[in-house]
Amino acid sequence: MAEDGPAIAQIVVHVLRLLGCDATHGSDGQAATPKLATPSATDQALVLDLNLPGITGVDVLRQARPHSFPGPVIITSGRISADARRELLALRVSTILQNRSPSTN
Repeated sequence: MAEDGPAIAQIVVHVLRLLGCDATHGSDGQAATPKLATPSATDQALVLDLNLPGITGVDVLRQARPHSFPGPVIITSGRISADARRELLALRVSTILQNRSPSTN
């Protein structure tokens, strides 16, 4: 998982581990790319924040696909434009989760 929001990362990693997954977390896209260069048979899914600092989730995904990452890709973001959504679907993203901040009203 690559997610720069510590609270979101902590929750998602916790849930994945409760489901029996061996979840790892990096706080930016650069942390995820070395792992994707050599995917293992145990890599089950890739969870990426779309708006990561440095290398975006789309950039990480572009690097993952040529290395034949076999699992589903889940994108999370608070902001996903229509153009980004189309590009993600073209890159064979399995699920797009748009997280929304709670209302402050």
